[in-house]
Amino acid sequence: MNVYQVNALTDVPISLQVAEVTTHLERQPPPSSIVIMIHGYKFDHRDPAHCPHATMYHPHSVATDFRTRSWPSELRKAGGDGVAIGFSWPSRGTIRQAYTTAAHAAIDLAELVKRLKQAFPDTAVQLMAHSLGARVALEAFHQLEAHDIDRAAFLFPSEYQNPAEQAVRSALGKTVQILSIASKENYIFEQLFSCRRLAGSAAGPAFGQYQPKRPNIATLWIDQAHVIARLNDLGIGIERREKRICHWSAYTREGIFELYSKWLLTPQTLPLYALRDITHMDRNPANDLVLGVGSPA
Repeated sequence: MNVYQVNALTDVPISLQVAEVTTHLERQPPPSSIVIMIHGYKFDHRDPAHCPHATMYHPHSVATDFRTRSWPSELRKAGGDGVAIGFSWPSRGTIRQAYTTAAHAAIDLAELVKRLKQAFPDTAVQLMAHSLGARVALEAFHQLEAHDIDRAAFLFPSEYQNPAEQAVRSALGKTVQILSIASKENYIFEQLFSCRRLAGSAAGPAFGQYQPKRPNIATLWIDQAHVIARLNDLGIGIERREKRICHWSAYTREGIFELYSKWLLTPQTLPLYALRDITHMDRNPANDLVLGVGSPA
């Protein structure tokens, strides 16, 4: 899998960065899909100690802690083949600062998507975003047109109900197919995020605690045994063990990239209805939250 770098909110315009990417891609057969990867909190490409291009976006496996495993490497191991773009945005500082910065980074993300669609109109553009990266993606929805993005995977998305609802009601929000990953492992993080009210007192609960009920969105609770069993029936073998508290298991759990590979890189093998058929969108994670020491994720 070829991986390219694009950095938001830098002195180098997105237009120049995309031009460099398209120059490389035009020398190859047209890709069937381009996956834009979007990290969450605490990353910054300008800081070598926290650069996602050296860890999460690195094209090969890297020796690091479990929270920063290589997404392209995992997609490739799961059988994925395509093009990936690591989209970095400065998300360090306080959580309030990062939440605000995410909206600014969304402007650059939208421009990236527009220029990719102009250069490769027949290529599907997909998004894969973790935590606050989903806020970047959702904010970009407002600046894009219907069908500009085919599919998105939101891994424990960090956004509030009202901003999220506004995004999914946009022209793009009504056409893009969204896979939202949830788990009671993330419940404490959702609670803390909700309590911070970074978008104001009227913003509503965190995304993961209300889950938008729309025909183009499927929510998978990866801590539910029946969900894992049904995914196994679809040829997606996700590990059943889980941690009690974990904000990263949406991409660290063994086998989870089999799901993302099919969803983003071979969408014909995993239709939206197949996922909506196996999930219950009205579940309240507070009903079965159990605190304690869990088994390894």
